[in-house]
Amino acid sequence: MKQFLIFMLTSTIIYGQVPDKEIINAQMELIKFYKEAYDFKIVDKAILINLVDSLAENGLNERVKQFAAGSKHFVEHRFLDKGIRDFQLPDKDGLDVKLSTLNDKIVIVELWATWCSPCLKEIPKIPALRKKNPNIEFYLISLDRSPVKMKKFIERITTIGQ
Repeated sequence: MKQFLIFMLTSTIIYGQVPDKEIINAQMELIKFYKEAYDFKIVDKAILINLVDSLAENGLNERVKQFAAGSKHFVEHRFLDKGIRDFQLPDKDGLDVKLSTLNDKIVIVELWATWCSPCLKEIPKIPALRKKNPNIEFYLISLDRSPVKMKKFIERITTIGQ
């Protein structure tokens, strides 16, 4: 629905078939969509960045341009200087791992599942990334309902990576 909305709004804006007030509202909605959708894996980030850059430069009025520039800055810097609440989760062996024990590491938490095609392509690359930078710790949280399926997959990947 949102992809169709973007196409509909941008084509309407390009062809100038609506009054300025409606174009400004549509541009503001596109910028809000950029902020809300940026972190979803299925979203093409390059398209969103081009969209917000274009609106920052060519928006119909200064309010749109400033909102687009400010939104891009917000998305790019939203996690800087923010602490993450400590949490603990069990590892694949059932032992608890607490985030606070990894103070000197770059921690990447990946949500994945055995039924997720993009996840299955990313996971085998993790051992090589870990070898390149020992300060990176990857923690993969499986969304599978069956721990047995998850463990079998991890064992298969581990043997492939060695």
